[in-house]
Amino acid sequence: TFIGGGQGINIYPDSCSATVDCRLTLGQTLPKVKREIQAFLEREARKDPEIMFKINDICGVPPARLDLKHPLIGDAVSAVKSVFGRTPKLEIIGGVTDGNLLLAAGIPNLGYGVSGGGAHSENEYVNVADLTKTAQAFCLTALSFLNR
Repeated sequence: TFIGGGQGINIYPDSCSATVDCRLTLGQTLPKVKREIQAFLEREARKDPEIMFKINDICGVPPARLDLKHPLIGDAVSAVKSVFGRTPKLEIIGGVTDGNLLLAAGIPNLGYGVSGGGAHSENEYVNVADLTKTAQAFCLTALSFLNR
């Protein structure tokens, strides 16, 4: 995600550093991915004895997926149908949210929100007209799930 080193174009750099954002997917674990990266770097270091490396973990977030048969999903789908008049698209996202940590702790949750575009960009936006409807869908989902 970020790589840097050296002082200028015409100066041979004495070091290089890299920061990598590795999003785990279902079936991957942090220790396994770290071992794979470590093994790769060790192979490269054997080719050139001047290569030295150190891995520093910044954080680790487990992949997460709520079972499609979980009642919370049915409640959310029903709420969105009721408020928006359409069936929502169910998909797995590759990002990280608090939901990953909550699911790892056994707390069911899912993510959905207002329509818009430009996520994580300078021009990210939401459709203001959908804000109230999305809040209604959240409330209906919670009420349905909590009234079980």
